Amino acid sequence: MEITFTNPTSKRVSAKVWHNDELHTLHDGEKLELNVQQGDVVKYKVGALSAVRTISVQSNKARFMIEQDKKTQMYGFALIFLLILAMYFTKFFQSTVASTIGAVVVLAVFETFLYFRGYKITILH
Repeated sequence: MEITFTNPTSKRVSAKVWHNDELHTLHDGEKLELNVQQGDVVKYKVGALSAVRTISVQSNKARFMIEQDKKTQMYGFALIFLLILAMYFTKFFQSTVASTIGAVVVLAVFETFLYFRGYKITILH
């Protein structure tokens, strides 16, 4: 099994891949070759603030790429924009305290969104 990690926006972010609880660390552009057998557990996590996800298709000839989920990030930015727009039209920004609380809530929602869906695995053929 070959796993490639690409992250063009941040060279410092690394991906952690576990093969039967053995940790491997990948940086941008690096590839990892794993000798998997049926029943092996392969998981990955990108950065410090993301969920651990399992790679379910396992074959020695399988090729995967871990990359940013651009569609999810676009939905996240659209959600932030809509929340800010809603707060503007409801006059939520009149109070400094309310504005600060609103900004923190919007940021927390966005980060939660990216925690679960920020990166995806793509099968390469």
